[in-house]
This record gives sequence, structure tokens and C-alpha cells, in this order.
Amino acid sequence: QVLQVKGDLLLIGDVNPGGTVIAGGNIFIMGALRGTAHAGFNGNKEAVIAASIMKPMQLRICSIMNRAPDHYGEEGNEMECAY
Repeated sequence: QVLQVKGDLLLIGDVNPGGTVIAGGNIFIMGALRGTAHAGFNGNKEAVIAASIMKPMQLRICSIMNRAPDHYGEEGNEMECAY
């Protein structure tokens, strides 16, 4: 499933593997990010991605892409942010 918005996105819930969220602005996930997130798809290099649990398959900000690490550390109680 794909959810795409022109501006900022505040999602209350999880993005599971196979799920994708795309925003022209920032992405804030009050839940787990285990799928793909693409912030700033319209060329916004200042966009950020934040999630309560950050274990994505792929992160994209503007045209910059990063894949998931091979191993995740322990989960903490803090939000995590990619910028």
C-alpha cells in the first residue's frame, strides 16, 4: 500500500514491510516504521523523517536514498529522526 500527500504527513500507526509513505514535506510516524518512507519527494532537501520505532526497509529524503542496516540495535524509548 502507498500513502502519498503533497505536504507534511503525521501518521498515527505503523508502516509495515511492503507499505510506503510519501510526502512533499516532513514525515512523522507515531508508531513503527518498518516499510519505506520518502520525505521531500518534490525536491525539499530540508525534509525530515521521524518515527517512534525506526526500522525501515528504505529511507528517502529528496533524491537521497538509504537502505536498512544489516542489524538493528536495541529499541529505546526515544523518537528517532533522519534528516
